[in-house]
Amino acid sequence: MPGEVCAAGACETSCPSGQVSCGGSCVDLQSDRAHCGTCATACAAGQVCSAGACVVSCAAGLANCGGSCRDLASDRAHCGACGTACAAGQVCSATACVVSCPAGQTNCGGSCRDLQSDRANCNACGNSCGPGQICAAGACVVSCSAGLTDCAGTCRDLQNDRSHCGGCGTVCAAGQVCSAGACVVSCPSGQTSCGGACRDLTNDRAHCGACGTSCAPGQVCSGSACVTSCGTGLTDCAGSCRDLTNDRSNCGMCGMACAAGQVCSGSACVVSCPAGQVNCGGACRDLTNDRSNCGACGTACAAGQVCSGSACVVSCGAGLTNCSGSCRDLQGDRANCGACGRSCAAGEACTTGSCVVSCPAGQSNCSGSCRDLTNDRANCGACGTSCAAGQVCSGSACVVSCPVGQSNCAGSCRDLSTDRGNCGACGMACAAGQICAGSACVVSCPAGLASCAGSCVVTANDPANCGGCGVVCPARANAATVCVSGDCNFVCSAGFADCDLAAGNGCEASLRTSSAHCGACGVACAAGRSCVAGACVTTCPAGSVCLSGTPDPSMVFNTPVACYAYPNNLVNGIWHRASNQIIAGHYSSSGYWSHTAGASGYPGSPDNATGTVFARMVIIPGTNSVVHTDQAQYPSNHNRLYIGTINPVTGALGTFAPVVFSDGFTGQCNLLSSSATEFLCFDGTSIRHYATTAGSAALTFVRTVTPTGPAPYACGAHCFGGTFAWDGMFYYFSADGASSSNLLYDVYNTAGARVGRYTANGNGSLDGLYFDWSIGRYASHDGYGGRTGAANFTPTGIGFGNDSQCYGAASPYHAP
Repeated sequence: MPGEVCAAGACETSCPSGQVSCGGSCVDLQSDRAHCGTCATACAAGQVCSAGACVVSCAAGLANCGGSCRDLASDRAHCGACGTACAAGQVCSATACVVSCPAGQTNCGGSCRDLQSDRANCNACGNSCGPGQICAAGACVVSCSAGLTDCAGTCRDLQNDRSHCGGCGTVCAAGQVCSAGACVVSCPSGQTSCGGACRDLTNDRAHCGACGTSCAPGQVCSGSACVTSCGTGLTDCAGSCRDLTNDRSNCGMCGMACAAGQVCSGSACVVSCPAGQVNCGGACRDLTNDRSNCGACGTACAAGQVCSGSACVVSCGAGLTNCSGSCRDLQGDRANCGACGRSCAAGEACTTGSCVVSCPAGQSNCSGSCRDLTNDRANCGACGTSCAAGQVCSGSACVVSCPVGQSNCAGSCRDLSTDRGNCGACGMACAAGQICAGSACVVSCPAGLASCAGSCVVTANDPANCGGCGVVCPARANAATVCVSGDCNFVCSAGFADCDLAAGNGCEASLRTSSAHCGACGVACAAGRSCVAGACVTTCPAGSVCLSGTPDPSMVFNTPVACYAYPNNLVNGIWHRASNQIIAGHYSSSGYWSHTAGASGYPGSPDNATGTVFARMVIIPGTNSVVHTDQAQYPSNHNRLYIGTINPVTGALGTFAPVVFSDGFTGQCNLLSSSATEFLCFDGTSIRHYATTAGSAALTFVRTVTPTGPAPYACGAHCFGGTFAWDGMFYYFSADGASSSNLLYDVYNTAGARVGRYTANGNGSLDGLYFDWSIGRYASHDGYGGRTGAANFTPTGIGFGNDSQCYGAASPYHAP
């Protein structure tokens, strides 16, 4: 019957990954109430099936959908909400239906699963851990990782889990949260209670900036805002910011998990931590300066603090010192003069870090105290001259009442607009470091500092007050914000650079991984090579070749070794390595040829897919893709290009569909080409590179290269070949694609600069040029079939005087 397979002589139901057959029906034993854990084990009324066990309510992160516990973040049948099913070919990722799973996750029966930690899909789809086991680093084990505890088969953080607070099954009462293993009424500093759990709203993707505010797929939470990239030193791994230098689950690269008993140190999995670091939950941490583990594992510093010498302290600006958690200017603070806690005596002032008796203008030193002899009743006109009862001191003389603009404060005439001891009102004293101006206490900053919101700052280099109070320098991606001479700037983090010189996106280029900027801005890796740790290395996709040497552009088309002739109007052919098949199209006849290389006697007309025109074809072997057009010797519009599959073993072409350009390209491709993984289009002005994906019609824009110097032959109105060649280091264009005797071709480097014009040996013509990444051979199209010096292979009943496709020997500059 449909849906069944024959196994050991009996018909059995064939279920998708993650499901089993129970009585001929495919069910998920992890969530099916009628088959919970095993076939026919039904849950009682009021219970649901969660992780293969009947329970009263669903576990954290799951929702009850018709009696089944569902993960709305990854369940295709309940994606984002109960009953919301994803379309065919889609999976559910982060509560949204998408075409494919994010990095580090695998499509298991239509759901994105982390095979490193999913108990139902541990190391492989459908591989379920047994009772009492968990999945850690892709293996079913009995115990949880450091910092977690096994509670009935589920790893729990007893430090902040309300249902398991301090111990398995210890549930916090209503209105309480779990903090540091104890049920408390409120969360610690820097955290907020969200649904009974303490959350850090500055970096929690599910509660970013506010409880319940979830970041969209592809975003992370940084500084209480959902952004597309992580902060300095962190990498986005499936939507979470990770420190690849010490994260056991993402050590050196996303998804690279360390084995049991190992920790991640310096981006490598090692058995123990190096000197000066401590193993905290499987990650090596320096307790002297780690804000999340300051002095002890799990001891996090509050917002605005840093970890210094194993203690959480306030991080002060330039010119200020942390004195018991407060930023102080030791040059002018009377309570902290020259050093924290060193107070100046009464009558002394702090000047350049020293306590001195010298009084400010308008005051006199009377036995070590600064006195204003114009209004001090105890020192009126002179030190020690005291006014009688009922008198005040005004203008250095004892009088009965105060002059205009002054007030009698306990027998002394005081100017409430400027008197620090009586500012705005009698007895209203200004704090240390403040003066009285306009009847209000304000900060009195020393020379070179400005008072900004009650703090003395250097506006020349303070990123929060750059050039003026409140002028905050904007954060930049992968960079540290700095203020230089009152202007905002930024300094790129290690391994990043501002290659596009656009301040808005900060240091956008990763010099460690960017193939366009590998090790330094503008250093692009050639096709078939990728950027690893700042160096271009060879990475050949299966079924293709990669550049392994330096081609000599003057020699590559000199010696054809195998030419295949066809009736007139051939446009281009490809040679599939695994099947050893020559596949060629024809622009005036529908269909294509497919025959064994090195043999004559193939049909005189195309004999495959005869309902479609295959005018010219290029192969992308790394993704088993073929692109063709049904417009032959003329420029092809964007909507007349089609992409299909090629069988990696037999060479058979599969279903073709119109290509979809990710950048919305609506122009035309005058000439076509390819690399091991990319489709190339010459639009008459520039060479456009697009990455391909196996089985997908999507073409993802990579870069544009514009040839400079004499422009390439563009096939603007008519040409025989319709292709150009790209070997990973040079672009090759026929000098005249419509000539019957042209042997000239132009060469451009990776930046588009013209290298020179060369002449190929032999007779005939070079009307179209191509480098076949499946076999590593340079090929040329002859519109009249006249090239010499090669073994010629012909169809049944047709001579060699027509069109031909000629291949050189295997390239000495490329290797599988």
